[in-house]
Amino acid sequence: MWKILISKFFSKWIDSDDHILDLGCGYNEFKGKIPHLIGVDPYNKNADIQQTILEYNPGKQFDVIIVLGSINFGSTDKVFAELEHAVDLCAPGGTMFFRVNPGVLHEAPESDWIVFYPWNANFIQNCADHFGVDILDLRNDSNNRMYFVWRKKQN
Repeated sequence: MWKILISKFFSKWIDSDDHILDLGCGYNEFKGKIPHLIGVDPYNKNADIQQTILEYNPGKQFDVIIVLGSINFGSTDKVFAELEHAVDLCAPGGTMFFRVNPGVLHEAPESDWIVFYPWNANFIQNCADHFGVDILDLRNDSNNRMYFVWRKKQN
């Protein structure tokens, strides 16, 4: 159900001819629901392309980038590099959607080993300023996750 709600949410921001990149697509569940979508994930055979965010270099830019939980792990340098690469993959005037976990542990015991990056609004704002993107939306949800939408400025 949440995938349908997210698809409807995206539809107000996405035109039918936009080319869309889902970084960390997992099972690529938006495939067939969002037109012109390419899913990238290093760990899931359902991805269109099995590579990490930093490995993926298609030689083109996308109108929309979706990053729902994939840029969440590792050092500040790694998170910063992945954000920078996502911005590089976005066409001027394009929109980027992010969902991040600000360091909240999952209840499932199998995720005890995962260290989440401690996201905060100040870091998101500083990165947006550094990359020259506008913040269109920034909010927390009831599950202690952060959502933000960036728009890449026109050249």
